[in-house]
Amino acid sequence: MTIENFTNSGNIKSLGVAGGCIGRTTDTPEEGNTNNTVVIIKGTKNICESILSENEIAGGIVGFAAPGGKIVISNSYNNSEVITNKREAGGIIGDTDEETYCINVYNSGVINAKALNSYEVYGTSAGIIGSSWSENSLKIDIINSYNIGEIFSEGYSCGVFGLRKGEVNNSSIENVYAIGNLNSTKDKKYGIVSKFSQLNDLNFNINNVFYMNADKGSNFETDIGQKIEESEIKSEEFVNKLNKYVEENPVFDVGEIAKINLLKWKLGGKEYPELDGIV
Repeated sequence: MTIENFTNSGNIKSLGVAGGCIGRTTDTPEEGNTNNTVVIIKGTKNICESILSENEIAGGIVGFAAPGGKIVISNSYNNSEVITNKREAGGIIGDTDEETYCINVYNSGVINAKALNSYEVYGTSAGIIGSSWSENSLKIDIINSYNIGEIFSEGYSCGVFGLRKGEVNNSSIENVYAIGNLNSTKDKKYGIVSKFSQLNDLNFNINNVFYMNADKGSNFETDIGQKIEESEIKSEEFVNKLNKYVEENPVFDVGEIAKINLLKWKLGGKEYPELDGIV
């Protein structure tokens, strides 16, 4: 299934999963048809005032990417407030349990997860992906993207990726920055990503990844990402650093599914780098 050049400007309120473009992807392919296990979303924007889930997961573009397939989101953004009263929230995806690619995406909306359970993980919010609860080994890539939206949480509050329960498989966060303010009532604030499972660490390939509003990039034993100051972000030198990555890696290859040209960066109207070509 492919969704292209879609715009949502209507507010969404749901008792279940909520998403600006898709609430939940299917985990049950039609008999004899494997194509609908691959979801491609490109050129999509969510510009409504708010997306609210009363009881479940919420995401700016996709609420829940169900297990069993692949999802590719590119050249897309969320500018809406994303709220969940009981689960996790993400600027692009609320929760993913399948192979996931977020390429040339950004979030500028407020992300707010209001609940907390005994594990102190429900309530996780993040700028790109809120969480991934699957215990299966998954490939999850976040490439050439950014978050400038403010993050609120009762539990973990993260700039890019909230939490991952299972192992990751050859996964990457590359050429990404996160500068939105982080707010957590439990003071669990991380510039890039957190982890939940204590049985394994997150072996992401972290390359050219930056954060601002946290003391640490993660809660790993070995920290990740680079902390930078606001003056650095609002500089041509930083834009050049992001563009150097794009020049060296101009195309992101998702095999037979898609080949995505990485967008160049420029200084935007608020003097922070933005992707050139997303409107």
